[in-house]
Order: sequence, then C-alpha cells, then structure tokens
Amino acid sequence: MKTKHYFFLLLVLISINLPAQFLIPIIIPYEGYKCHSKDEIARDYYRKAVDNFYKNVPASIAYFKGAIARDKYFCDAYFGLIQSYKKNQEFDKALEQVNLALDLNALDPWLVKQKGFLLFRTGEYHKAANYYDSLSRLQPRGTLWQFLLAESLIKLNLLDSAKKITMQMEYIEGHLEGADGNSYSLLLQGKIYCHLKDYKTALKAFDLIKDEFKQRPDFNYYYGLVLLNKEDANEKKALRYFRKAKRKGYYDFDPKIEALLNR
Repeated sequence: MKTKHYFFLLLVLISINLPAQFLIPIIIPYEGYKCHSKDEIARDYYRKAVDNFYKNVPASIAYFKGAIARDKYFCDAYFGLIQSYKKNQEFDKALEQVNLALDLNALDPWLVKQKGFLLFRTGEYHKAANYYDSLSRLQPRGTLWQFLLAESLIKLNLLDSAKKITMQMEYIEGHLEGADGNSYSLLLQGKIYCHLKDYKTALKAFDLIKDEFKQRPDFNYYYGLVLLNKEDANEKKALRYFRKAKRKGYYDFDPKIEALLNR
C-alpha cells in the first residue's frame, strides 16, 4: 500500500466515531443520499428496497440488487444491501458486498468498521486479527481497534498475545462506549481468565467494572460463566445473566450453556 493511501486511511480512522456497539445497529436512511444516482430507475428501486426493509427482507434485497445493476456506483444501494443481508443473518453475503463497496470507496469509515465486524461475525478470526492489527498500527491509541484485536486473539486462543494488548489498553486515554481503556482492559482480562478457567481471578476483574458494563451482552455472558463455575457456584443467578445476554443480542453461546438454557 502506498504511503499516500496510508495517510488518507489514517485520516478516515481518526474521523470514525469510536463510541459504537460491536455490531453497528441496522439503520436504513429514508431521506437523502450519500452518493446520488442519476439513474431514475435505480433511485426508484432504492426507495422500494427501503420500503420493504422491515416487512419483506428478500424483496428489499432484490430491489437493492436491482439498483446496483442499474448503477454500480450507487453506494447507498450497497449500504442498504449490506444491512439487508445482516438483518437476514446472511453475514457471508454482507461481507461480500462490503468488499465490493470498498473497491469503490476504500476510505469510507462505515465500510472500514463493517469489514472488521463481519470478518469477526463470520468466524474469520485470523483475517479479523490481521485486519484489526493493521488498523491499530495506523491508529495506536484507538481503543476500538485494540479491543477488537484482543477479542480476535482470544477467539484464536492466543491468550498470551491478547494479554499484551490488554496491558497496552490500560494506558489509552480514549473512551469507547462511556468507559476508558483501563476498564476495557479489565473486561478483556476477565474473558481471558474465563478461557483459562481461572474463575476466581476473572470475578475480581469483572466486579471492578460491573456497573459500567452491566448492559453489554458479552459482559453478561462471561459473568454468567463465572457464576456457574466458581467454587460456590450459583446456577440460578448465572442463568439470569445468560438470558440477559441473549436478550441483548449475544450469539456465541457454548453448546452446554445453550442446553442449560433450553432444558
């Protein structure tokens, strides 16, 4: 990658609004365009896609595809198609569209985020780790990239490498979702100790940040794991946290926990 391209990408990363949920909310714009299409039929397909987004996702997908077929530079249609695929739980197809859209606009902040999130969501943890590592090198004090890099490393069971990232995060002053780097470091450390089955240490980390992260799906899931596995296990209380995690959108449940919830 040329130095000039790195410079512009760095500017984009600085402009990204870091306080964001791990999965960006699915929102379709109803007014205005980011890149207005001159093709009237493409615009009509786009409007029909938006109208069907909440009531008929397959129709919405078809109309967004039709808009792109009419105008391959109609970026709003790509954004809508990505969101439709996400809503339909077709994350592989959403990722394909993100890559196509990035070919047209490699410096769009929303697409930069989406690629990493979808790599993670589709289980491409090696690719996600490499992607977040590149972004964290460009923006070394970006709490979001450090956090997601560590998350990817945890998924790959590279726990020592993940620990190093958590130590770096303790010195990042930037805030993400209302908490500082040190708080996110403790969240990651709690997860790491859960994977090491050191639930006593994990509990100490989680108790320090319980008030800050009580609404996060992943915190509730891991806190439930601690309650279920610590010496004085409390299954009833653990189940409450697992259910809360599910209500808030956590999806990566261990099969044993799923069975516990469904019994």
